[in-house]
Amino acid sequence: MNKKLHLPFFVLTIFVAGLGSGLGVANLVVKYKVANTSNIKTIGVGVFWDHDCFVQVNTIDWGTLEPRTSATKLVYVRSESNILLTLTIFAENWSPSKASDFIAFQTPSKLLLQPKIIENVSITQIKQQMIIV
Repeated sequence: MNKKLHLPFFVLTIFVAGLGSGLGVANLVVKYKVANTSNIKTIGVGVFWDHDCFVQVNTIDWGTLEPRTSATKLVYVRSESNILLTLTIFAENWSPSKASDFIAFQTPSKLLLQPKIIENVSITQIKQQMIIV
């Protein structure tokens, strides 16, 4: 999972307390927009957006996810081997490294791929809570 910190956008809220005292309290909430993309690296399989295997998947853009939400992407996986393969999907090289504490993936646990056969695979990214960078 490759995460890059983008320019921040700011939300400023001001709360005024006291009617005649003129006393004001300001609360500054800062939010950072984080690119949420996955680079796809494969060994022995091809990953495609379409069943005809014309459009190869190099990255998945998950979009902006709020805490406790998820996004699912459907991809097509084709074995490029002449032998039976077991598909294993995992995430590594998180940036920032703490992101792995807050984001999880759901993928098929074990999928056997027959030679040259195309399987559809759903990959779900789950943002469990707010990421503190």
